[in-house]
Amino acid sequence: MRPNPPSPNPLAVALLLAALLLVASPNVVLSWERQGDSARKNLKGKELFKTGLKLEATQVWEEAFLDSCGGEELGIANNLGIVHYQLAQKQAAFYFFHYALTLDSMGAFRLKNRAKVEAAATDLETTLSKDFTRLEIRTSPVPNARVCFASQQLGGCYKTPFVWYAAEGLHLFTLAREGGEEKTVEVTLVRGKPQTLTVDLPGLETSDEFSRTIVGKGHSCGLDGAGRLSCWGDNRFAQLGGGTCEWSRPEPLPVRELPPGITEVAVGGKTSCALTGDGLAWCWGDNTSGQVGNGSGGGGEDVVPTATPVAGIPAEVIGIAVGESHACALLRDGSVRCWGDNRRGQLGVGLPVGTLAMTAVPMAIPGLTAPATRLAAGSAHTCALLQGDTVMCWGANESGQLGNGTRIPSPGAVPATELGSDVKELTCMPEGTCAIQPGNIRKCVGEVPR
Repeated sequence: MRPNPPSPNPLAVALLLAALLLVASPNVVLSWERQGDSARKNLKGKELFKTGLKLEATQVWEEAFLDSCGGEELGIANNLGIVHYQLAQKQAAFYFFHYALTLDSMGAFRLKNRAKVEAAATDLETTLSKDFTRLEIRTSPVPNARVCFASQQLGGCYKTPFVWYAAEGLHLFTLAREGGEEKTVEVTLVRGKPQTLTVDLPGLETSDEFSRTIVGKGHSCGLDGAGRLSCWGDNRFAQLGGGTCEWSRPEPLPVRELPPGITEVAVGGKTSCALTGDGLAWCWGDNTSGQVGNGSGGGGEDVVPTATPVAGIPAEVIGIAVGESHACALLRDGSVRCWGDNRRGQLGVGLPVGTLAMTAVPMAIPGLTAPATRLAAGSAHTCALLQGDTVMCWGANESGQLGNGTRIPSPGAVPATELGSDVKELTCMPEGTCAIQPGNIRKCVGEVPR
């Protein structure tokens, strides 16, 4: 992905050469097929960098970058900016620093060295603008697609938004969305005249006929009549489950690795889960607190881009609830298992707050006075409707959302006495809980929209 030195070839020769390279170059990958091993390559790059093999580290990191999602993507872009800067490869350093800053500005992930990166990017831009022309490529409707160049001046593949300082002349490139067809574009740069291109990429054919729609914090999912699930919206944490690393997706994307016959769906803040008719629970998306439940996570850069079975629970799940960074499953015998973030006691395992920060393996919830029949989750609290039509809750309680008459968080299940008895339906908001009683009487506690 490092650019070759500028070529003085005439425009016609450059066009012919670019066309030939576009067909023949083994480095230009027109389709976007994720390999799923970016984490391994990222670690390998770090090992090479530590031993002083910077060029080798760059090659490995560049491969990992194209395949990365979430916080890992930000970290790799930052690393590539640093190593290219140290190798005096100014155009590449500016591109990766600019990309990292763009991802950081979205608010989902943070650069610890943002001030230094901004200063380096500003310095690079000042230097590069003296001899090169700024080229910016944006894509629509998805903000980040793969862009591959096949010219002497630029070679290899990158991601949009793409900002580069290039020599004047013709540049030929292809763009592709993950899972979509490529589109070929050419641009001629003139010295001193920056260009910004916005390229519309072909849309994908998807079904929008859903029997049920589930709305989350920043993304939604739809279930069709055959029990197949598709999701759309924010995808910075791969919460759409389509195996892509696009930051957002306007149209429904089928969830990969998820079998048909979905019976229930729960959409949380940045993680999604579903149940299949055989009693299995599947989750995907943000896994920084182990909330996917596959036994891994907790690394701060971990996302799971496709559906994966929740580990450690029998195939007897009949209900599921997902919060901001935790999830809970209801089993056929009325018991409850929870996993993920527990910094506010939202797993309900009964340990003092601060004792267990997270778990990537489901844990049984003690203290329920009767078998549960339904679950609901807020941002950091969980509630269960029990046989006998009473409610117990656990977790955060700053707004009184546990319904026990206090504002003290509880790491274990407590009776939600303020919701009363004879409860027929139960729902949770981010910091509130509501119960429906006979006669459609609604009782709510905590912070509830009016």
